Order: sequence, then C-alpha cells, then structure tokens
Amino acid sequence: MLIYLLKRLGLFLPTLLIILTINFLIVQTAPTGPLQTKLEAIKTEQTDFLQNHQKITTKNDLPIEFLNQLNHQFGFDKPLHERYFLMLRDYARFDLGDSFFKGQSVSQLIAQKLPISLLFGGLSLMVMYGLGVFFGVLKAYFDGLFFDKVTAIILAFFYAIPTFVLALALIVVFAGFRFWHIFPMQAILPDDFRSLSFFLQIKTIIYYFTLPVIASSLSGMASIAYLTKFSLMTEKHSAYSRLATVQGLEKWQIFYHHLIKNASLPILAEMPMTVAGVLFSGNFLVEVIFGINGIGRLAYEAAMMKDYPVMFGILYVFTLFGMAVQLIFDILYHQIDPKVDYR
Repeated sequence: MLIYLLKRLGLFLPTLLIILTINFLIVQTAPTGPLQTKLEAIKTEQTDFLQNHQKITTKNDLPIEFLNQLNHQFGFDKPLHERYFLMLRDYARFDLGDSFFKGQSVSQLIAQKLPISLLFGGLSLMVMYGLGVFFGVLKAYFDGLFFDKVTAIILAFFYAIPTFVLALALIVVFAGFRFWHIFPMQAILPDDFRSLSFFLQIKTIIYYFTLPVIASSLSGMASIAYLTKFSLMTEKHSAYSRLATVQGLEKWQIFYHHLIKNASLPILAEMPMTVAGVLFSGNFLVEVIFGINGIGRLAYEAAMMKDYPVMFGILYVFTLFGMAVQLIFDILYHQIDPKVDYR
C-alpha cells in the first residue's frame, strides 16, 4: 500500500506540470490575453489616468509609460522561459496571482468562496447518496414488484431531465415566480448568518438551499439508485447468496449482512468522480442560476471577464482536490476489500 501511495504521489507532479503548462500557453497565446483584456477595460471605463496623459501616446492613444507599466505588471517584459519558471515557482508556493478586476489575490477569493461551495456540495452529496442508496436497496429488495416498477419510471425522469431545466422549473413553481412562494429565488445567506444560533443557522440553510440542492442532486440520486440496485442484484445471484438462502437465512439478513457490503464496492469506486464533480463542476451552473456566491459563480464571472488568474487558480485547486479525493477513496476501497492489490 505504501508503494502504491508513493507511486500515486509521484504521478501528481507530472499531472500538475502538464496542467500548469497548458494554462501558461493559453495565457501567452490567447487572442484576448490579460494585457488586451485590461486595456479594453481601461478604455471602457475612461479612467482619469488616460484622460490626463495625452502627450506620449501610441497609435491607440494609450500612453507608452502606462503600457510599459502594464507589461511589467503581467510579466510580459521578461523572456518567455523566465515567465514560465516564475509561474511554476508561484504556484508551488500557492501564490496564484491577483485578479485583474476584483482587486484581491486569487487565493483570497477562493478562500472566501470555497466554504459556501463546500456547504452546497456537501448537502447535495448527502441527499444524492442518502436517497440514492436507500431507493437502490429498496428496489433490489422488492425487485419486480410494484414499488420497483413505479420508482423505475420516476428515477428515469429524474435522470433524464437536465439540471438547469429542473432548477428553472423549481424557481417557477416554488420561488414565487409563478405559483407558490415557499423558498427564495436566490440562495444568498443573510449577512448576520454567523451570529445566529446553531438551530437558526440550520433552519436558514434549509430555507435557502432546499431548491438548489434538489436541482443538483436528483439526477445523481437516480444514477446512484440504479447503480446500487444493479450491484445488489449481481450479488444476489452469486453463489454465496444462494447458499445463504439454502441455509435458511431470512431475506433481510442476507441483504444486511452479506449483499450490501459487497455491493458497496462499485458505488465506492464511482465516488471520487461524483464527489469531485458535484463539489465543483457539477454545481457551477446551479450556483449561477440561484445566485450562490461560491466557486461556481466566481468561475463564471472570471470567464465572462477573461480574468485568467482566477480561472486558472480555480482549475489548479480543482486538480489538487480531485487528486486528493481519488487517493482517499483508493485507501478506503482497500480497507473495505483487502484483496485489492495496488502494487
């Protein structure tokens, strides 16, 4: 196991290096790079600086000394290879640079937005796996009966409906847009949230996050329910399950003591991608629709404004998180099934 961990950690560095190299090349070769983006923003805003510098200008009516200052700010006054190694050094120290437009470091922005995204993602995962495994076990237990057939239709609908369509439908029906006004349209926690008592915080979270969590988790819940059922059915028709039946064990005993543990391995193997997807990329659109002030909304705003440091800083954090999640679940998989050999 130790050898496997060292091998996986050894793969982290090349993966990060490739991602950082791609990021660097995009910034250097993009038609609307950071310098051009900054200049466009300055021109649009008609800043006082430009209005007061009319003597030394370029063909675009921009002061030469100001262009030199911007080149120095973004590092374009240095050779390409030097910029590349400086970027690697900064990312190794978790110095992700400064946002072009928000006046803060990327690390500070991510640290501010990450807790709300983790809260939202954690709630979505709890609902997704809690209900998914629950319905999957019931469907396997009542295989072929009325409950199994009815839930199959419902889960198929949940699985097929796009997340953004479900989110908009929930807003129309339950957020006062057309019918009932049970929940808010925007999941923005109040400013005094941290000063509330624990129970009021729980109540506030439920009130603001019910619709976003439903929108983000139903499709995944249906997928997990199907996976759970099929895994249980595979184990149910195995030799040891039939032997337990012959020995006179009750159906629930076979499910609880034998099938569920063995059927959990495929579910656990699927978890790393699900967890990483839900906590980050999977919830991006939902965060934008419901106005959740998290990483997804930050990434959306950065993409719209071509704020490259924020975009690539988020991608860097996602990569580290995804690798860590995969490593953790590999260890858990080995603990559940010691027969798995990672050598």
